[in-house]
Formats: sequence, structure tokens, C-alpha cells
Amino acid sequence: MSMKKYWLILYPDTFLWVKQDRGCIYNAKNYKKIYFENKRELSNLTKSLLDIDQLYRIDLSKELLQKPQIKKWVDEIISSESGQLVLDDGINKRPVSMKPELKVQDDVKYYEWEHKRGIDGHIIDNLHKIIIHINGSYYGNIAYTKQTIYHPVQTSSVLHHGIISSFVKNARSCSYLREMALVGDIASYPNFKGLLSDILDFGFRRISVYCLDNDFLKYIETNQDWENKAISYTVLVSDYSVIKKLMKVIKQLPPVSFIFLIRSEEEYENANSCIEKNELSKVEIVPIYTEENLSFFENNLYIDSESISGIELSKRQVFIQQKLNIFSFGNLIVLPDGKIYANLNDPSIGTVNDTPHSVVYHELTEGKSWLKIRNQEPCSNCVYQWLCPSPSNYEAVIGKPNLCFMKNTSI
Repeated sequence: MSMKKYWLILYPDTFLWVKQDRGCIYNAKNYKKIYFENKRELSNLTKSLLDIDQLYRIDLSKELLQKPQIKKWVDEIISSESGQLVLDDGINKRPVSMKPELKVQDDVKYYEWEHKRGIDGHIIDNLHKIIIHINGSYYGNIAYTKQTIYHPVQTSSVLHHGIISSFVKNARSCSYLREMALVGDIASYPNFKGLLSDILDFGFRRISVYCLDNDFLKYIETNQDWENKAISYTVLVSDYSVIKKLMKVIKQLPPVSFIFLIRSEEEYENANSCIEKNELSKVEIVPIYTEENLSFFENNLYIDSESISGIELSKRQVFIQQKLNIFSFGNLIVLPDGKIYANLNDPSIGTVNDTPHSVVYHELTEGKSWLKIRNQEPCSNCVYQWLCPSPSNYEAVIGKPNLCFMKNTSI
């Protein structure tokens, strides 16, 4: 009498990742994760499943299914709805599935091909945000700006009104541009209201303005006109000694958003109590690394097994993280000296004298920021490689490629 045979099939929304003797099955529909040791017979099975010609399916004998390691693995796949076991009884059709593979038409090569033929193409559609630092602030700090792009820098350089206008005017054809942001000490910028008016005249429906708490207090002393709904103001709270004064004056103004910069547990508590006490709704809390608060980051931002188990990504989100940097992609940052960056931790990719189109082309074909993904060691040796968020600014400023406590050798 012949032994019963089965087919094990993984569903198209199920990812199987194997790194040396470790494996992870991730169900992108219900976010369930299975971790396993990829050893002995199991390593042969995963190798077959990952072979594209096998159509995400393997043959299993009853004898193999009775082995504890295999049985546990198959049971977990079925109970997590990541796949199914089908009896090969001569009646059931052999099932087929498709391994979730990112099908990349090589965009960069395509853009280069278009460029050589003088075709403009849709490359500018990749531009989503322009952040212009119009000047510096007395309270500015480039080390902070490298972590959060809306923090002003400290410089005496001022980006001239006419230069900003001509650069912005060239970007108006970009249909996917979601944010036009101006950053700096807006109180000391010559004819700031005129600059806002010009940008709106170019057809931009909305401008976001970002400045530090002390600069904002200075600005509102001399400006009473807050009626324009096309302009939104965000205040970065960094000096916790002026919070009371700030909260008092904003009560007289239309809604203002806040970004609380926190460098310690104490500042985190201060920010939270201020948010609750003043019933602030448009708020973001952003940690800042100072070179002296690594333990604050390790305790609050580093990824551990608990953070991994809480990650819920759709199939599309996993694909996005395999292709581009979710933090930097689509951003252009202009500093007061006129240099343009896709990320301030990487080299400059142009100046305001270039067109937005040529700067975007440069970043996509030669740049280092928009397409920076977790394909470097140690992340490339880890089964959580595509579950973790893209490399961030914090990793760049701390000088560590992976802000995590995950060890690739244990489960």
C-alpha cells in the first residue's frame, strides 16, 4: 500500500524569508508571523518553495509530515492561514500559487533611456515635497535638521525671494507635489508675506510654514494677519522654558500645529503634560539625538522582538520597502546657501539654479537617498530585513546601520 502524499502550498500574500539557518513566514493579509529554525529537512523544503519554478508549492509524504519539526511548521502555516495542505489523491488538481515577487520595470534605466532621447517623461512625478530653508535661525542647529528636515539651521545665508520664486515656479507642473514648505526665522525674512503671496500666485493651493518656538513668538508680535487658510503654521517646540508663553498667545490665533522635540524622558513627560493640559490636537513628538542621550534612544526607539511582532505591513508596503526609502523618497531640501539635498546626511545633488526636473533626475540615477533600502549588512543577513522600516536619519547621525537589538543567530 502506497503512503499518502500531500501538496503544501503557500498563498500569494505570504512571504517566506530565509537567512542561513533562520526563517520567517509573514502573512501580509492578517500580519501573522512564524519564526523557525531552517535546519535539516526543513531547509530543503524552504529551498524548493523559494524556487520560482515550483509555483510556491512542494510535495510532502505522510512520513515526512509525521516528523515533529515538519509537523509543527506545517500546522503553524495552516493555523495562521498562510497556506494549505492538499491531499494528492488523484482527484484533487495540483494547486498553484505565485510567490510574492516585486516585479520591477527598471524605472531608473527607463528614465536614462528617455533622457538620452530628450524626452521629459514623468520623472518629475516622483517629487512629493519641497522644503525650502529660506534663512537661518539664531536657535538653529544643523545636527537637528539632519534628523528632522523642518528644523532651521544656523547660518547668516539668506535665500533671495527671486531665487525661491523662480525655483518654485519651475516645480508647479509637478502633479504629485503634496507639500511646499518654508522653514526658518520668518520674522527676520524680508517681505515674508510677499514671498507667500508669490508662491500662492503660482497655483500652489497650500504652503506649510515651520519655525522654532522663539522665532514664532517674535513673528506674532509683528504680524496680525492670520486669515489665509492656504497657509498652515507648525511650531517646533525645543525651548521648554517658553511653553507657557507660547500656549497663551496661540489661544488668540487660528489652529497651529506643533512638533515637540524631545531629548530625554523628562522632556517627553513635559511635552505630554503640555499636550493634555492645552488640549492640543495637531501634534507630533520627534526624538532628537544629541550624542549624549544614546540610552534614551536605546530604551525608546531601538527595535526589539516586541516591536517586530507589532509590525503590520500590507503586501504593497513590503514591496515599497524593498524598493525605496519611505522617509526620504520624494523629498527635496533646499538650504539657505542654495544647495539642494534629497537627504541632509548625503551629498548635495544640485543647487537652486538647476531645474527641479534635473535635480530629481540626478537623485534617481546617481543619488544615495531616495532608493536607500535595507540591503546592506547586517540587515541583509536578517529575516526581519523587509519588515523593519527603511534606514532613517537617526541611523545616519548615530552612525549605526541598524537601530535594533535583534540578533540574527537566535529566534
